[in-house]
Amino acid sequence: MPIRAANLTDTDLIAEMRKVDAAKDFLVGKLIDQAQREDAPLSPTEQRALAYPTFNPAHPREPDPEQEQFIQQFIAHHDEKQFTKKLAGLARRAFDYDLLNAPGEIEKWRHSYNFVWDHGEYWVLQAIDAAGLRRQMRKGLLARIFGCR
Repeated sequence: MPIRAANLTDTDLIAEMRKVDAAKDFLVGKLIDQAQREDAPLSPTEQRALAYPTFNPAHPREPDPEQEQFIQQFIAHHDEKQFTKKLAGLARRAFDYDLLNAPGEIEKWRHSYNFVWDHGEYWVLQAIDAAGLRRQMRKGLLARIFGCR
């Protein structure tokens, strides 16, 4: 659910926004790191787009003219489907990398995904969904609970 400012003190609102930003930054960082491992780094504009909110009627938000202008310009110069496909591939490979090299990170993926999803819709979440990782994260959690792989 989106952060509701009316229900929080200024201090609580700022703390909640920082948590969302930290979780989102974790996920965005995973994709950026994977692109760098593949010697195909994302451009600064692509990195910025990853962290921007996208429209989702289930998560209404106050319009931000600067964000709206950036996204409109980005969409005008990039193929959304191709960009999402590129990001989905990075997400899949970054997740697989962590499965093999840093299995403790998988719980952070799951927690960050769920936390960010509860507060809005971002391109990084679309990439994770397109890569089928939400189900993979859930399977990993169930495997740990029931002691199987």
